[in-house]
Amino acid sequence: MTYAELRAMILDESHRADLVARVPSFVDRAEAMLSRRLRAVEMLAVATLTEAERSEPESPVYNLPALFLEDRALSCDSVPLRKVGRDALMATTSSGPVMVYYLRNTADNFQIEFRAVPGVDATIDMEYFARPVALVDDTDTNRLLASHESVYLHAALFALYSWTQDLELAQHAYDTWLGSCETLNEQAGRYLGGTGLRPGHNLGHFRVSGGY
Repeated sequence: MTYAELRAMILDESHRADLVARVPSFVDRAEAMLSRRLRAVEMLAVATLTEAERSEPESPVYNLPALFLEDRALSCDSVPLRKVGRDALMATTSSGPVMVYYLRNTADNFQIEFRAVPGVDATIDMEYFARPVALVDDTDTNRLLASHESVYLHAALFALYSWTQDLELAQHAYDTWLGSCETLNEQAGRYLGGTGLRPGHNLGHFRVSGGY
């Protein structure tokens, strides 16, 4: 499915052709909802951090990819690393091999901070959940939309019905969307060797004003 096809589906399902100009804003809000709640297999990504991502020369801090949402696993020179809190990081020795890391959320982006400083030739591999690539042009798509268009559709319908103050339809769209997210999170959990995933943000019951 493409962005143009998604917009057409939203208008068709809602029977609100008069809102065609507002549909892109509903999709934007849907994308924000998905990033907060969903951790589907289609959102998994891998990256290798290089010197280009180091915040400054000889620093233990690296900038993470722009679409980063949540870390899954990190290794340095094929040695798995352990995620710790800030206090535990500072209590770890800064000499020897890289063993632990701390996730920093700055005003501009996410960063990884190691206690020991990786060498310039270190290989830092990571698996993480990434935000789906934003939909902008008519022909745009991404892995999540191609496989699970319903999570986009019902999140956008929730945004639409919230805007039109149709609380009953908004609740139905929200419940349908939330059920789809929980199903996909459980599938990802099984794929990754667990029983399910618990995203960091629980939206709970929606509120029409600011609920998404």
